[in-house]
Amino acid sequence: MHRILNIARNEKNVEDFIEQPIADCIFLTSVKADLNLLAKLENEEIGTIKNNIRALDINYLQTPAQIDHYINKTISKSKIVILRLFGDKGTWSYGIEQLRIWSKCYPHNKLLILSGTQEQDLELNELSTIDLSTSIKLSVLLREGGKDNYLKFLKCLDLIIKDTNEIPEKYLIKTSYPDPYYYDWKNENGSKVGIISYKSLFLANESDFSDNLNISLRKIGLSPKTALISTLKNANIQKNLVKRFKKEKIELLITTTSFDSSLNKEPNDELNKFNLFEELNVPVIQILTSNRSKKSWTKSSIGMNSLDLLMQIIIPEFDGRIITIPCAFKETVSINENICCEISKYKFDQKAINWITQFASNYIKLRNLKNKEKKIAIVMSNYPVKNGRIGNGVGLNTPNSIINILNWLKDEGYEISDIDLPKDSLELMSMLIKNRTNDPLSMNNPPLDYLSLSDYEHYWNKIPKLSRNKIIKRWDVPSKSIDLEEKGFAINGLKFGNVCLLIQPQRGYDSQSIKDIHSPDLPPPHRYLAQYFWTYNIFKSDAICHIGKHGTIEWLPGKSVGLSDKCFPQIICPPIPIIYPFIVNDPGEGSQSKRRTHSTIIDHLTPPLDRSELYGDLANLEKLIDEYYEAVLLNSKRVANIKKSISKIVINEFKDIFDSDDLYLIDKIDSYLCEIKENQIRVGLHTFGSRNAIKNEINLLLCLCRVPTR
Repeated sequence: MHRILNIARNEKNVEDFIEQPIADCIFLTSVKADLNLLAKLENEEIGTIKNNIRALDINYLQTPAQIDHYINKTISKSKIVILRLFGDKGTWSYGIEQLRIWSKCYPHNKLLILSGTQEQDLELNELSTIDLSTSIKLSVLLREGGKDNYLKFLKCLDLIIKDTNEIPEKYLIKTSYPDPYYYDWKNENGSKVGIISYKSLFLANESDFSDNLNISLRKIGLSPKTALISTLKNANIQKNLVKRFKKEKIELLITTTSFDSSLNKEPNDELNKFNLFEELNVPVIQILTSNRSKKSWTKSSIGMNSLDLLMQIIIPEFDGRIITIPCAFKETVSINENICCEISKYKFDQKAINWITQFASNYIKLRNLKNKEKKIAIVMSNYPVKNGRIGNGVGLNTPNSIINILNWLKDEGYEISDIDLPKDSLELMSMLIKNRTNDPLSMNNPPLDYLSLSDYEHYWNKIPKLSRNKIIKRWDVPSKSIDLEEKGFAINGLKFGNVCLLIQPQRGYDSQSIKDIHSPDLPPPHRYLAQYFWTYNIFKSDAICHIGKHGTIEWLPGKSVGLSDKCFPQIICPPIPIIYPFIVNDPGEGSQSKRRTHSTIIDHLTPPLDRSELYGDLANLEKLIDEYYEAVLLNSKRVANIKKSISKIVINEFKDIFDSDDLYLIDKIDSYLCEIKENQIRVGLHTFGSRNAIKNEINLLLCLCRVPTR
């Protein structure tokens, strides 16, 4: 193994053991901005710890072996260790455990475990070996941020190392900054866009990303209103934000914050019920910022690391935020030889910011357009690629659901002709299969439209070369594509005024295969790209609605989450609102759409459920077994005759399941029948937007309340 001495830095740290020069004070953190401020303050007058601090990002200490080695080689010689952690104890459980063992072995040394968030104050700070209230006050100093508070923190450390009995209160009282702090607000024209970011980054002189986001929004005629906060967990901060943003009449909100917005418990019940995003009632776009370098992220097939995934995607999803793409990366800008670690800053990605601004602009455009001017594309899945599988959606009656959606849109004033609109699902499916579909048997039917080769090549040439080469390797160049016709690439579907119903193109050309759906390496064929390009650039759709679990676009090759412009879902999905009705009992696959295609999921119910119960010979067996047990209780002479009747049915109908000579035959049949009749089964399909019959609703509720047998 490679060993790094003196300076902690190496992107392949999974295989590396980290060591730093011996110092009295070790500062471990999950917040890289801490390192920047420590490096700037290290030369201040801070007593005995001046030039006597080593600092390290705990991402360098992920495995037990790395943690053990670092404790043995670096921490073992120190007098005080500070661990600042965002998250709970489980975030770095092995490290905490070993640090506590170290503190018990060296009782004169000090261990400070400081919480990065208020809700974890008690859980983490009580693990410190100093007074709990002092530990919490130190946590508050770092959470408030800024040069003054960090300087106070360092002076406190100096006093703790000297075993000072009491720290002067002046060092423990935070220097407060406005919270929220409204940054770079201007009186200007354009739709207002609220932006929420962390104040700590601004105080650490990391405002480049916010500045460039504001500049980019203003370039396209929007008016950014940035609010810098310490946390979204505070009710007063949320109320302040709502008041200011409502006054400004913001039409969209962009956040770069981690975690969710659920409030810390307040004595006031009304405050506990308060929700920032519900009060504002506007779309909320979540911008991702990676703790990795752009080079590391580019090479990764996963995309965002586990910490970013948890804090910036999984938890914020509880707020209903729309997940987008990484727009800034942590890049090493220098090596500080005093605290012996790399110093990094967020570097923005202008291409990603441009995509975000276009995405935000299209959401606002959809909000402001009159319904009769809006163009909507509805996309039906189709796998395997044959007519009998058009509109395949797990648990969903897709044709009936589409009829509902078309009628809703018409009632809301969307431009849909009465003449063209199908009256029911049978007429809808008949209209579809009379035209071109993905089924090879429909090749002689006319498609909805064509995208010419020249138009497609204009779009094709804008795709990153790496991605184009993958398509060429599998499907050849556009001019030699298997699905290219004389007029271009066929667009399959129907058009009802300003609403277009499309059949999602196939990922492959085996009409019997479903393995292509989830293939992680099969690039989409040219017609697949052509149809989505047509949707956005020719039809000029303002929003796309994918119907039912599930389509194929969210499974195309690329990073798992935090996609780049070389990932196929990001290449194909235009920067417009994407709505996705999805079955409620499969959030795992639904999250693919949210995270890889910036979709808004609308959950729909499962099909009605009921007990399977028994019929035919199974019902007859149950009746005979009931009679048998009753006869046994009464010591009846009918027992033998009933057993014969049971054996006869078993021999004739169930000999592959039961042995008629088994001594425990009756008991085994009874158990089998009980399990069979209690099984929960679907009784039909759910229609999106339609309520189940009362009987089906009652049966569904009963099934949900019962413990399923399987």
